[in-house]
Amino acid sequence: MTDTFYKATSPAGAGKTYATVQFSAKAAAAGGKILIAQNTKNLMNQTLKALRAHPLKPRARVFHSLQSRHETVASRIDAHMKAAVPDEGQIVIITHEALKRLPKSHRKFWDLIVDEIPSGYDHHELKIAKTHHIITDYLDASDELIPGLSVVKPSNLSAVEDLIINKTNDQLLAAFGKVLNAAVDPDRLLLVATDSYRDLMDNPETKGQVDFFSVLKDDFVKGFKSVTMLGAFADETSLFVLWEKMMNVTWAEHPELTKSLLYTDHQNGKRLALKYLFERRWSLKYSTLPANDEQSNIEAVAEFVDRYLDGREYLWHANEEQPDSLLKSHWRLPATAHGLDEPLYRNTHDVVLISALNHKPAVTAFFKAVGVDEEAAHTLISHQGHYQAMMRCSLRDPAAVAPVTVVVMSRDTAEWLAEKFPGSTVEKLDFELAGPNRNGRPPKPDKKPKAQYMRELRQRRKAEKAAELEEAKARAEAALK
Repeated sequence: MTDTFYKATSPAGAGKTYATVQFSAKAAAAGGKILIAQNTKNLMNQTLKALRAHPLKPRARVFHSLQSRHETVASRIDAHMKAAVPDEGQIVIITHEALKRLPKSHRKFWDLIVDEIPSGYDHHELKIAKTHHIITDYLDASDELIPGLSVVKPSNLSAVEDLIINKTNDQLLAAFGKVLNAAVDPDRLLLVATDSYRDLMDNPETKGQVDFFSVLKDDFVKGFKSVTMLGAFADETSLFVLWEKMMNVTWAEHPELTKSLLYTDHQNGKRLALKYLFERRWSLKYSTLPANDEQSNIEAVAEFVDRYLDGREYLWHANEEQPDSLLKSHWRLPATAHGLDEPLYRNTHDVVLISALNHKPAVTAFFKAVGVDEEAAHTLISHQGHYQAMMRCSLRDPAAVAPVTVVVMSRDTAEWLAEKFPGSTVEKLDFELAGPNRNGRPPKPDKKPKAQYMRELRQRRKAEKAAELEEAKARAEAALK
């Protein structure tokens, strides 16, 4: 059986939220019930504000975790849906997480709109050569779904549930929590690399490296009157690809929402200049290696970028473990930038994408097993994240005319982004470091030993953190005077 869901795919900034408000208000005025799921409370509040300002004045309500300490969000939403008056139009706005926990009763009366597309999977990497029996004694992975990937299910459900509850707050059990929760979640399909799991069970000398993949099933949105998902270049997201490959889902353009979008292709590519530093892919491992006796590669990159942008403030995106002091600009983007539409960001014309979003070999193997090649997998993981971060700047504004400069680390990122912006330019910057070898592999360091370098790097980072704390303390004391 094939499930058909609707989609409204467009570039970031094309007015997906505006289109949602227009469609939902009209549908509610006609007696329809619309459930909107969004990924941030800020976006939810913006949507509610827009609905209340709409001429049709639809009944609209937001549910989130800050409203009550005594009831779960899902139970309050379910009670509200149960009490809804037939043929009385209304709109309810919830988070993505609440949607995943929402009971399936009462769905058939509601049209679901998911604004910003959730991740299609989670990767859980465990090294459990000696401790795996804590969970594997109660799991079964004998059913191979496709060559190379086996389904993991509880063989003893009550025992798995006891491990999840973890009454003693055992820290070791807590490390298994995400895998165990996925194993009992009816909306998730837990998979494991078949060979590594068999090696874990049968080989006394195993290294115990096991990769679990928790795939979000289409069941979590089934049962609604209709399902629509909105996102930038949605066809290149992990959820769309995995549902097509594994869940037999087909996608159709929403007949009304798509018409309300401001545009369906970027028309402002001539404003965009993409600058890259390396021919090969930037990697997290390469970023930590020494560039010289005083700096890591990422610190050398940061110094170069600050110098290149010549004192201008710019938006920047980096891996979470990097300190806020890495770059001089104060305008750091959050790790997940999807959906953010801040006036400060919209008025900024320079962006630096310094994050390394590369996939691990196990993830590549997972996607290959389900029929996705390595380049397509890299797009799902890396390019989409860079695009979403970049699109917080003035490129979101179709009326803006100022030139935009985006600095990325790797040529392939620059070229993928350029394809989305016809008329943009791509240029390699003259940077002193040669960059990673093939596929992001770092060249062998030929300076001081890495262990010595890493000790010194940690010491510098610790000193920087202490300095930041002292500065914050001084500001707080000054504010009290």
